[in-house]
Amino acid sequence: MKQNPTLWIVLIVVALVAGFFGGRLSGGATAEDPKLTARVDQLEQELLSIKGQLEGLASAADLASIRQQLNSLAQELQQLKSAGVGPGPKIAYINAEEVFLKYKGTAAAVQQFSAEKAKKEQELQQLESDFEAGKITREEYESRVLEIQRELQQLDLQLTAKVQQEMLQVIAEVAKEKGYDWVTRKKDVVLYVREGLMDDITSLVIQRLNAKLEAQGATASE
Repeated sequence: MKQNPTLWIVLIVVALVAGFFGGRLSGGATAEDPKLTARVDQLEQELLSIKGQLEGLASAADLASIRQQLNSLAQELQQLKSAGVGPGPKIAYINAEEVFLKYKGTAAAVQQFSAEKAKKEQELQQLESDFEAGKITREEYESRVLEIQRELQQLDLQLTAKVQQEMLQVIAEVAKEKGYDWVTRKKDVVLYVREGLMDDITSLVIQRLNAKLEAQGATASE
C-alpha cells in the first residue's frame, strides 16, 4: 500500500510532542498551579488520541482536522512552558552542623588543636614565672602572650578551613554524581520547603567523608 508522505510528517510531529511531555513529566515536573499540571496531563491524553486517529487516517479532510488540532495543542503547549510548567532544578540540602560533628576529620582536628593549646599553656605558665622572677620585662611578657594567642587563633582557623574544604569537596562530588543542580544548607538558610522537593544528603556526605579519611589513613600506613 502506498504511504502518504504527509501522514508520516504528522506522525513524526506527534511523536516529538509526546516525547516532550514524557520528558517533562518523568523528570519530576512540578507546577506552582495544579490546574496547569492537570492540563498537561490532559494534553498528553489528547496527543495519544490523535496518534491513534492517525493510524486509521483515510481522507484528506481527516488530515486537515488533525493538523488543526496539533496547531492548537502546540500553541497551548508554548503557553504552558511560558507559565513555568516543567522540571525545575534538582535540589538537595545538608545539615552542616551534623556533618561537622560526625566527620572523623573534625575530631582529629580538635585533637591536634588541643595538643598545641596544651603546649602553649605550659609556655604561658613559664612566661609568667619568668616575669615574676624578673627574668623578662613586662613588655616582653605581654608581647609573647599576644603572640601565643595569635598563633592559637591562626591554627584554629587553619584547621577549621581544612575541614570545611574537605566537606565542600565531598559535597561537590556527591552533587555531580547524583545530578543535583543546587545543594544548600538546611539551618539558617532553608526556612520552609515542601516535603519531597529537596533531598537530604547529609548521611551520604558523612559516609563519604569518613570513607575517604579511612582510605587516606590506610595509604599512609603502607
